[in-house]
Amino acid sequence: MKEKNTYSIGELAELAKVSRRTVRFYVALGLISPPLGRGRGRHYTDQHLQEILTIRRLQARGVSLAELQVRRQQQGRLAWMAEPPPAPLPARMVTRITLDEGVVLEFAHDLTGLTPGEMLELARRCQEVVKNEKGRT
Repeated sequence: MKEKNTYSIGELAELAKVSRRTVRFYVALGLISPPLGRGRGRHYTDQHLQEILTIRRLQARGVSLAELQVRRQQQGRLAWMAEPPPAPLPARMVTRITLDEGVVLEFAHDLTGLTPGEMLELARRCQEVVKNEKGRT
């Protein structure tokens, strides 16, 4: 009698919505654990299913199989399956000055090297240019 939650390669492939060839490929790459047992008694478990589903989810997020292999080698069997950390959100302190309707001047503090007074003077000059250009139309 078959044990509960054990699968043949065909059953595992069907549950994971991949081909048998893909299951074998993942085993060969070392991305999932080898099947348990030998010969016709080889079988897979829920752990194998979870490993495949995790691989597919990570691939959908842009993680390559090569990167997963490196992670598994460096971090061990369980750690590699963790979600990749989210990319850091770029944070930048800016000063935004509205010169005219629909015209905004923005200064990135970490890039300009300007003092607040210099920013205001530059904004004033830019505002003059915008008004002059509007007067021409």
